[in-house]
Amino acid sequence: MTLSQRIQSWIRHPLVISIALMTLAFATYCNVLDGTFIWDDEVMVASNGLIRSLDNIPSILTTSPFGGRLNASDFYRPFQTMSYAIDYSFWGLDPFGFHLTNVILHCLTVVIIFLLIGRLGYSLWVAGWGAAIFAVHPLNTEAVSYISGRGDVMYLLLCVTVFWLFTHTSFKRLWIVPIALGLYWIALLTKENAVPLGVLLAGLIMFPVFAPLNRTQKWMAALLAMSSILYAGMRAYFLATQGNTVLSWIASASLLQRLQTIPYCIWTYFRLILIPFPLHMEYHYVETSWLNPYLWFGLPAMAVFGYGVWRYSSRRSQVVFWTLWALICLGPVFQLAPLAATVREHWATMAQLGFWIALLSVAATAKIPKTWLSIGIATIVAFYAGLTIARNADWRVPLRLYEHDVALEPRSFLLHNNVGVEYYRHNNIPAAKAAFEAAIANSPNLPLGYGTALNNLGAIYEGHGDLVKAESLYIKSIASSQYELAYSNLARVLLMRGDTVNAIRYINDGLIQYPYNATLKMLLIGAYYTANRPDDAERDARSLLMMYPEYRDQINSMRSRFEELRRTK
Repeated sequence: MTLSQRIQSWIRHPLVISIALMTLAFATYCNVLDGTFIWDDEVMVASNGLIRSLDNIPSILTTSPFGGRLNASDFYRPFQTMSYAIDYSFWGLDPFGFHLTNVILHCLTVVIIFLLIGRLGYSLWVAGWGAAIFAVHPLNTEAVSYISGRGDVMYLLLCVTVFWLFTHTSFKRLWIVPIALGLYWIALLTKENAVPLGVLLAGLIMFPVFAPLNRTQKWMAALLAMSSILYAGMRAYFLATQGNTVLSWIASASLLQRLQTIPYCIWTYFRLILIPFPLHMEYHYVETSWLNPYLWFGLPAMAVFGYGVWRYSSRRSQVVFWTLWALICLGPVFQLAPLAATVREHWATMAQLGFWIALLSVAATAKIPKTWLSIGIATIVAFYAGLTIARNADWRVPLRLYEHDVALEPRSFLLHNNVGVEYYRHNNIPAAKAAFEAAIANSPNLPLGYGTALNNLGAIYEGHGDLVKAESLYIKSIASSQYELAYSNLARVLLMRGDTVNAIRYINDGLIQYPYNATLKMLLIGAYYTANRPDDAERDARSLLMMYPEYRDQINSMRSRFEELRRTK
């Protein structure tokens, strides 16, 4: 073997390609490592007391990712929250460590995708370029660059690992089955978007498009499918019996309107997978007629594109499988059960795999020199990487992200509110007030409005000394969404006005919803001292210090003031 042949053999070695893919993924996302906590990070991570000790894992299993009491419309993602607790044990509240974990998980996912594609019988060329496109695709920024997007990174890593284990199963490796099943349940409890994998693998029992399945694989597929159906059924049951309280424009639409909006969803995801520009967090759109271009032009155009891919493929059954992969993975976000937005880019994280594998498998058999194809795909990879790096620059600066995204989606009451929060932090009170009012005006939950923005507007009026207006807005915020901060802000205003009885009542109401909220617990201790109920104050102080020992000095100060006042009386 000549030196040139040895070099080519070395370059094509799976280990070398895996290292190259990890390097590509890390280089694309390394500019987000010095980013801060942003958006939901501030609640799910920075102010979440449950992540501050691994001893809180039993409590994590019974709460939402935001630290509140579970209800039907909440996420149930305990393993995502547990991962934050592990990060905290190493990094404290340094955002760098949380961002680093996201990037590392993404790098591992890229490698498993590469190994999976190869294991399914595709060439090294298809596997390498497929994984490379996924490594840098801008749709993944909401999952990788956003700490609260950890659920997407984790569930996808677990799902592709389960699929990879599925391809390795044989009669001599029965131990793989319980491992794969355990990983799949962790994926389901990390993010509910893992549900489609069980359905897809079960489909391979009847239509073995890659290779005939042995008995162990059939059992494994059946168990995964049952897990998927069981979890989906439980989720549907809770939504049906407790009601869906999601606040969004699509959630306020009728079932008919949501059905009419599905073509828009399909077309938008298809467009974003091919041309991911411009990017923004939320897409709010509700279709009110069957006579819309997404149905009569968008879907036919996609059908023609899909037929062309199928027509010129030498692996037609596999193209059908990967097309179904994309559609089924998007199924949970087609708004049959309404979500917090009509479209969000990270909801296509798993679906895009099917699209690119189908497309690359056709390209691999095209009568075009591989060198030219590789140059073309490398150009696409470079273009996508550039878009991702540019998008990461938005994620590093909260105000830049919010202003950029709200300009592209002005109906997003969440983004208007976030802009207002950043203006408030920069002491631009008039601009913050205008942004909060825009958030309320753009909320579908009228006449009340968006609960978070109502609370924030109340804080501005409180800062201006208008306690009556502030109290009214805090009460509306609680009525609208039982917003966590509204309970503590309202209690503080009531205590300032000397209404201790109602302050205690609202604090206890808040603690029913948010039993681990340290601010509410501190206010309650202070209120009990004010109401001359020291025994209740001491009981709650002991409970608080078990989870938040850093509040010891503040509690001692309250205790001292109470004792001094009692002596003077």
